[in-house]
Amino acid sequence: MKTLKRFGLIHYVSKRMKYVVIYVNRTELETTVRKLKELHFVRQVEQSYRPLINMDFKEVLKKTSPRKEVGEVEEDEKQSLHCSNPSLKKIEAKSN
Repeated sequence: MKTLKRFGLIHYVSKRMKYVVIYVNRTELETTVRKLKELHFVRQVEQSYRPLINMDFKEVLKKTSPRKEVGEVEEDEKQSLHCSNPSLKKIEAKSN
């Protein structure tokens, strides 16, 4: 652990799965990866895919319908929910 602290900010350590997540400056990325690979206890070094992922969700949000609140659910939707589960029908029948 002390050795890995020199390379960046340790975000997560899994002792059971035997891996560590470290945040490293992009300017020092290549040298840090090379140094980490040279350590005898390091088997594999992977870079994050986050810089490659498009974080613009405007198009996805336009395609989805607005979310309904609990009070806005229509009665016919409630009935279809109850009909799909037989145990809910029994509970509804007992409560009436």
